[in-house]
Amino acid sequence: MACAEAGDRGFEPEQLQTIESLGKTASSLSFICSSMIILCYVAFPDLRKFAFKLVFFLSISDMLSCIPGFLPMNGNCAMCLTQAWMYSIFASSSVFWTACITHCLYRALVHHDVDVAKNERYYHFVSWVVPFFLAVLPQLDRAYGPAGAWCWIVRSKDYWRYIQFYAPLWLIFAFNITLYVKLILRLRSVFAGSGGSEGSSGDMKVFWRLGLYPVILVVCWFAASINRLHNSINPNDPIYWLTCVQVFLSNIQGCFNCLAYGLNSNVRDKLRGLLSGRGKGGGDRDDVQLTKIGGGGDDNDDENDHD
Repeated sequence: MACAEAGDRGFEPEQLQTIESLGKTASSLSFICSSMIILCYVAFPDLRKFAFKLVFFLSISDMLSCIPGFLPMNGNCAMCLTQAWMYSIFASSSVFWTACITHCLYRALVHHDVDVAKNERYYHFVSWVVPFFLAVLPQLDRAYGPAGAWCWIVRSKDYWRYIQFYAPLWLIFAFNITLYVKLILRLRSVFAGSGGSEGSSGDMKVFWRLGLYPVILVVCWFAASINRLHNSINPNDPIYWLTCVQVFLSNIQGCFNCLAYGLNSNVRDKLRGLLSGRGKGGGDRDDVQLTKIGGGGDDNDDENDHD
């Protein structure tokens, strides 16, 4: 495999250094936070309900998508291709996992599907195999190479950027938001009809917790989408500040995902207990009901999920 020809990188050396530093900083934070979620899944068996399992796989994608941010832009073709391939596969994989989490939430809370775990093999196919297939296509056209501030798909073959990443990203935007709106309408009606019972209150907390993932996706990739459209229209006039925002937000996604799930009281209690020498931490609280979706773990743990 060979790299495509390098063109003008579009920025001054000092600007490129700043962009690279922003990327490495955000990637470092995401790597640490994603690693924490992975360690929690491994260390605490009672957290291994199906929804948390999906977050675990999302965190693996997030962590692996951080690695190319640490690779140097030194003109080495093999290093450049490694960065381009890893960005292509694992950034896409993280996006697809958010769609799987949204689908899982929708099936469990709207259709009351008690066996959402049956979809796991499809989720793996969508989130691992499909991104790999999409990453192969630009390589067949020798489209990978220096692409401005990093290695990805070169400007001369800009159409692959849309086919390989941005078109699927925008479709998943629409998919997640559509299901998210349906969830809002459904859970509001359930909550209003029950008069705020314990069960519906728990469903609302599940919704708000997992519903953060589609929001995070939009926040992290909105600037990148705007920048991509601008670069297609004005390829010789990249916007420096927008590129900085894109690099930071797209690489910080793993950190945001960790904070959205890590704020769960059950995970905090377990980490606090571990650090204080009290073993696995305190009891379960109601805002961790999302870990019940799809079952899994010890059955007797579910009895402690309510106050």
